[in-house]
Amino acid sequence: MTAPASGPISAGETPERPVAVVTAAGGMMGTAISTLLATSGHRLVLNDRRDCLDALAAQLRGRGSEVETVVADVADTEGAEATVRAALLRWGRVDVLVNVAGGIKGPVDNPLWDITAEQWSRTVSVNLDSAFFCTQQAAKAMMAHGSGRIVNVASTSWAGSPLHAHYAAAKAGLVSLTRSAAQQLGNPLGRPNEPEDIAEAVAFLLGNGARNISGQLLTVAGGLNPAL
Repeated sequence: MTAPASGPISAGETPERPVAVVTAAGGMMGTAISTLLATSGHRLVLNDRRDCLDALAAQLRGRGSEVETVVADVADTEGAEATVRAALLRWGRVDVLVNVAGGIKGPVDNPLWDITAEQWSRTVSVNLDSAFFCTQQAAKAMMAHGSGRIVNVASTSWAGSPLHAHYAAAKAGLVSLTRSAAQQLGNPLGRPNEPEDIAEAVAFLLGNGARNISGQLLTVAGGLNPAL
């Protein structure tokens, strides 16, 4: 999986305990991301379209985390708005949005001539519409306090996948959405590189968090050259 980030909206300060919204938090990937964010001190709004968040929320609260849950389908505007609004009502801000919601609707391996209109529409909706609507809502909140970070979880399928044409197309759209949002919200960031910026990137690549990254280009340039 790849997780291209739109980056900070501005150089505004992030609070000591930032507020993070995670979609599809009930799935394996969403649970892992939410748990890591909680460990690092984030206050959390956990979203899922299924009523499956109680156990995770209880576990994180038991470790001292502040957690809100929202059961809603963020592939529609109402669900996305309700999810972001939960953070604003509880803490008055949104600092982080992680768009995890996605997946393939219909058979996992499906030739393009067998993909139904419903499978196409739902796959594009859950992967792309959800990220767009949540980004739209979160960006408004982030701009109000001058900072924020948005991470969209895509897939290597965005480069093309013979048996997942609908999923690949949706993820390609997500990559483009990420770059478009970054150019509008946080590109360029308006500060030159400092040696520490490169050092932090190197430290990440040498750490356990990069254990499944190989042969990839990591651009540390403050949002310049957005096509890289």
